[in-house]
Amino acid sequence: GIAIGLAVNSTGGDILFIETSKVQGSGGLIVTGQLGEVMQESVRTALTILQAKALNKPPSDDVQGDIGMLPSAFSDIDLHVHFPAGAVAKDGPSAGLATTIALASLLTGRLVRSDTAWTGEVTLRGHVLPVGGIKEKVLAAHRAGICRVVLPSANKPQLRDIPKDISESMEFPLVTSVDEALQMAFVDDSETGEGTADEDSSKGRAVNDVPLVRAIIAAKL
Repeated sequence: GIAIGLAVNSTGGDILFIETSKVQGSGGLIVTGQLGEVMQESVRTALTILQAKALNKPPSDDVQGDIGMLPSAFSDIDLHVHFPAGAVAKDGPSAGLATTIALASLLTGRLVRSDTAWTGEVTLRGHVLPVGGIKEKVLAAHRAGICRVVLPSANKPQLRDIPKDISESMEFPLVTSVDEALQMAFVDDSETGEGTADEDSSKGRAVNDVPLVRAIIAAKL
């Protein structure tokens, strides 16, 4: 239930951990972290995308959606999405893709790859739209030891602005849809046994790996 997003602030780029959790409830959504209206809308959009995907394969509540979620899974839980560093105001649409990945991880129990950061605006139809600050975001990911940044396909021209030594040491998968992003988001099941977030992830590279998260934070600081 954790993914790494990217942001731009007054001093350059920064990485952004997006945490998600679920508790017994009635389908509610809680969003915290001093977010602006646009960012809150991105979280709601991300959730609606996944709810639609869970309903993508009728005919009954027992039929799983195309990323392994039951349509009924949303009705008896409340979801909480948190953006740490709550004292810092945050806004903008570019965390939409990373939020979608974090929520998909939580709801499916699959581990997100820890070597990957995400940026991109998402639409209700699941398209991934271009965002700004690509150079600053990539440099921030590189400083944090992240070697893979998933970008909107429309941002491909901005990759020319990345210093060659950095671009050659990283991967930049380009996506046009949430479906494409989900296909590359998770640790392979073969690396983690069942591939669930509740099991030992020492064989996989997952953001849920606490020592690894601490190492990334140390690199960031």
